[in-house]
Amino acid sequence: MFNIPFKSGGADFTATFISGATQVLAGVSGNIITLTPPAGERVRLDQLFSGGGGTTETGISITVGGVNVVTSLILGSENANVTGLFNVGQGGIKSHGTVSSILGAVNQVIVIIKDTGVTANTVSYGYEFGE
Repeated sequence: MFNIPFKSGGADFTATFISGATQVLAGVSGNIITLTPPAGERVRLDQLFSGGGGTTETGISITVGGVNVVTSLILGSENANVTGLFNVGQGGIKSHGTVSSILGAVNQVIVIIKDTGVTANTVSYGYEFGE
């Protein structure tokens, strides 16, 4: 389920930091990624996907500023073709629930959560801080 009460992208964001490609290895549980912007800035999640080559990761949730915006969905890679799949920034599967980015308000933290168990695959992500 998507519940997005905030902007997901937009021209009013000026990046002050760009992360580049980052990964969380398989075997991680709970809050697997926490993105905290510097004081007075926002964080934008530009990429979030499972491994690659058609892999998926079940039970992934996202909070922005403590609000659930994605609840227990299947995170996929650009080659996965599974009903209920989502990812961030992977244009190849827009019909499955891709959003271009997730942008929090000033000082809001974005947290990606593995709901139960541990990740079975690498989770890749990219983000920016900005004004």
